[in-house]
Amino acid sequence: QGKELFQRFDDSHEDAIEVVYNTSDESPNVFKSRVIAYAESVENTPINLNVWPLYKVTLFNYENSQCYFLISCPHIIADGYSYYLYIDAINKYYNSSLSIEEIRENILHDFENGFLQEKFLQENKSSEYTRQYFHKELEDVKSFELQKIKQSRNDENLLEGAQTHFLVDKAMINSYLSQHQVSANSFFLAIYAIFLRKTTGEDKVVVGFPVLNRNKANKGVFGYFVNTLPFMVNFKEGKTFKDLVSQINRKTFGLLKGQAF
Repeated sequence: QGKELFQRFDDSHEDAIEVVYNTSDESPNVFKSRVIAYAESVENTPINLNVWPLYKVTLFNYENSQCYFLISCPHIIADGYSYYLYIDAINKYYNSSLSIEEIRENILHDFENGFLQEKFLQENKSSEYTRQYFHKELEDVKSFELQKIKQSRNDENLLEGAQTHFLVDKAMINSYLSQHQVSANSFFLAIYAIFLRKTTGEDKVVVGFPVLNRNKANKGVFGYFVNTLPFMVNFKEGKTFKDLVSQINRKTFGLLKGQAF
């Protein structure tokens, strides 16, 4: 129909699901504790982009009467909303009377219909506004790469070097957010920007800012609909931490207008 398919569903291979059964002397509560411990272990394991597949699916089966279905998948593959769609599809087809072939056809149909959207390939109406916005914001920035803090990573994808751990008073932060009517995102981004300024000595620092990039055309499609845009923090625009947080809070709304750029 003259529409271009720019992403394809790859069904050329099937990935195995690891199935873990209970031992003969294991009670339901002990088995559940083992599932929780496994989930916490996977959750705290850094993503290694050199090991494929990046996702892992595990089914814990207790005497065929109680099951736990665990999916470990990083955001580099899909956004959080996609997993809502994934679980919804599992609930839809789990007790379905459809055959495996029919379920596969339904999934392929839903997937391709989501991507065969001609208007999704067209230039966004706000592109010109967004170009002008970024040109103004970033005209004095020489490079997006902060060489002064460039650091190598080890085989587990962790930054090499010493690490410092500390606790933050949650009640104090919530009080500040409520008092000044700013978001937690603006608060912590301000702290990160201060760290970059102290490390690099630059008055203007640029960080990657992830924004949601879904619309009605792809609302029901599984995928990574997140767009990372350059966010410039200018320390010359204010003198206090409050000024910095307010600047970030204000610029966030401006950035969201160009989320499809």
